[in-house]
Amino acid sequence: MVPGAARLALAAATITLWAALSVGVAYIGLRSNDQFERKPIAASRQSEPSVPPRAKLFPNLPEPDLVLFVTGMTHGYLQPCGCSRPQLGGLERRAELLREVRLRGWPVSAADLGDLPPTSTDIQSRMRFETALQALHILGYCSVAVGRTELLHDLERVAVTGLNYRPPVYLAGNLVAPDIQDANLLQSWIVDAPCGPPIAWCLMHSLAGVLTAPSGAGLTAGCAAPSKPLVGYLSLLSPHTARDLPATLDIPRLNDYQAAVQPAFDHWARLGVNVRVLLFQGEVEEAKQIAERVPGFDIVVCRGYEEPSAVADRVGKTLVIGIGHKGRHVALVGLFHDANGRHWEYQLVPLNEAYEPSRDNPVREVLKDYVLRIYQEKLLEKYPRAAHPLQKEFPEARFVGAAACKNCHPRAYAVWESSRHSHAYDSLVTYGQPRVTLPHSGASVGSEYDPDCLRCHTTGFEHPGGFVDIKKTPHLVGNGCENCHGPASFHVANPRDPRYYVPLRLDLNQMESRCRRCHDADNDPHFDLYKYWPKILHGKE
Repeated sequence: MVPGAARLALAAATITLWAALSVGVAYIGLRSNDQFERKPIAASRQSEPSVPPRAKLFPNLPEPDLVLFVTGMTHGYLQPCGCSRPQLGGLERRAELLREVRLRGWPVSAADLGDLPPTSTDIQSRMRFETALQALHILGYCSVAVGRTELLHDLERVAVTGLNYRPPVYLAGNLVAPDIQDANLLQSWIVDAPCGPPIAWCLMHSLAGVLTAPSGAGLTAGCAAPSKPLVGYLSLLSPHTARDLPATLDIPRLNDYQAAVQPAFDHWARLGVNVRVLLFQGEVEEAKQIAERVPGFDIVVCRGYEEPSAVADRVGKTLVIGIGHKGRHVALVGLFHDANGRHWEYQLVPLNEAYEPSRDNPVREVLKDYVLRIYQEKLLEKYPRAAHPLQKEFPEARFVGAAACKNCHPRAYAVWESSRHSHAYDSLVTYGQPRVTLPHSGASVGSEYDPDCLRCHTTGFEHPGGFVDIKKTPHLVGNGCENCHGPASFHVANPRDPRYYVPLRLDLNQMESRCRRCHDADNDPHFDLYKYWPKILHGKE
């Protein structure tokens, strides 16, 4: 037996040790704001918005019994390109938010609505899908729903790839695909036991037992934490999901919703599942109808609008949440208890610059592997090139670079040379993240080898005779004159022939459509043609 005074001294010493450990863990984890590897911001961008503070998670509420961390509609959007500010989304930022939630000691269950691959199906799109799936595996997601882009990428190939990165498990509750399902490549539902509190919480719980136990009881051997909820996830696809897919795809048929739901409910009842979540690949109105027709779900997550609402809809006791597109937001759903019983609270968290990655971000290495694969696979050489509209009339027309325009158009060239367009390629090398050092040569490679970036940071990359790489076509680095006007080789060779210079002329409406190919909603969300046009206005010469 341990005397009472000795027990108090032991408890005090242990509390001191626990406090020091807890402060250290919190300091290391929550100081990630000070450890950000922020991408440098060009001087001309210093006037843009400052970095916002991180979101206050469930402010003015008690500790949640459970937090659902739900994402979706990533579409291969691995990280913001960084070309402008502010931009939302990115897997590294997602990891930062998830780490913050876990550091608070809240039990977390992470799931994804699906549409993880891009809407295109080329080799780089497949690589982006696999990279995103690997990131979810590292982050501890339990499930991903099959969505439209999974069907577009060939469901069997997606399911086999998913098997290599379990968890998460791919779910498709009402999909009838016996060959895939019999091979356990897809499941209808899954039950997740969210991870409990960290060891510091358990230690404190044990100390509380020491201080309140009768004399001679000693330290408790385990952590008698309150029982944590079991979360059941089921996935359903709307019939509209596959409506616009190519007829050449082999799309499995879909079962009735009720036929898929009831077996899951029966199974969950036997297991004691007390939180039911539907990952519904459909729109908000359809999700509301399901919540009304098939009562029993606590949460229904659906595709929703491109920009999701910060307010969840309620159908009876069911919370209906639209997740938005390209993984720009995270839906946090907390389970709380009070005198009136349990209730759910919803918080939409935008993945803004407050969640820029810290040095130890777990997704950073996955993205480095992606950058290295792009370089090793020589995707620049394999990129499919389509004829420019001018090349349909003049198939031999080629891109000659801005320097070829200088002698005849000196004022226009001077405007271009002083613009950021002329340094577009350099910005990839200077600001693009992450960068990888090649093991043998020691050379550094990054975004300058990524076809997704080069189409806007070089000249003519998407067309025959355009940029190939820095060694073969150094005269086409930067976003040059011909990205707006078209390939000018015939005009340079015959400058006074109207057949070749008239097609290069553009009006303002044509210019706006060509600007928007790069300055789109993702890469430059605040682009205003009438604000930026004067910066490149050069007139006729």
